[in-house]
Amino acid sequence: MKVEVELHKVSFSYGEGWVFKEISLRLTGGVFYALLGPNGSGKSTLLSLISGLLVPQEGEVILCGKKMRKISLREVARHVALVPQDFFVRFPYTVYYTVLTGRFPFSSGRWAYSEEDHRLTKHYLDEGGILHLADSPVTALSGGESQKVAFVRALVRETPVLLLDEPVSNIDVASTLNFLKKARLLAQGGKLVVAAFHDLNLASLFADQIIFVKGGQVELWEDKREALSPQNIQRIFGIEVVPYESPEGELYLLYRVE
Repeated sequence: MKVEVELHKVSFSYGEGWVFKEISLRLTGGVFYALLGPNGSGKSTLLSLISGLLVPQEGEVILCGKKMRKISLREVARHVALVPQDFFVRFPYTVYYTVLTGRFPFSSGRWAYSEEDHRLTKHYLDEGGILHLADSPVTALSGGESQKVAFVRALVRETPVLLLDEPVSNIDVASTLNFLKKARLLAQGGKLVVAAFHDLNLASLFADQIIFVKGGQVELWEDKREALSPQNIQRIFGIEVVPYESPEGELYLLYRVE
């Protein structure tokens, strides 16, 4: 299966003006894309269109060669996992059960989970560093712990497309680096990963390519160093940065404060 997502002349509106108007974008597996743009520019909307949570008024979203309009939500969920900005569960399910439900699109019957589903749940709870929370109710977790659960719940689905909507906004630095390293490894293994960031340096450190979103349009830059030039950052965000390259060759952007 060729891992690919294509937006073909997609337009979307919530009712008052267009968020996007006839945008086209082609994303392929094996690449970690950083999605960058000011608040309200449409980053979350773009991820929701790719995940099938939103349906465009015009144009097509094509998932792994199939028009998303013509496939079931269950099939979409077998291909795409989304970590939302805010992960909130109203009922005191255990962390274990909450992560297990990520396997629902693959279950054989209604809430009938296999031994493999349980094995994967334990594996990713351990890998995500939250196995010790397995029996805790999700309603009792901190914001950072809830975000970790959301990330692990997406990983357990083992989909070819992984979407991350500001996935590390509430978690500590060590966990942030661990989760983004995992996402990068998944991309290197052939998965298609798109992550929305506010932190330009995380985008620089982990992403392969950059997607800018602003003014209802999207721009895909294959060369991330060119994308993160001071001129582009000024144009997209209206701020001044000074590039700094570490001895290891990593690009950092230093914010200029007057």
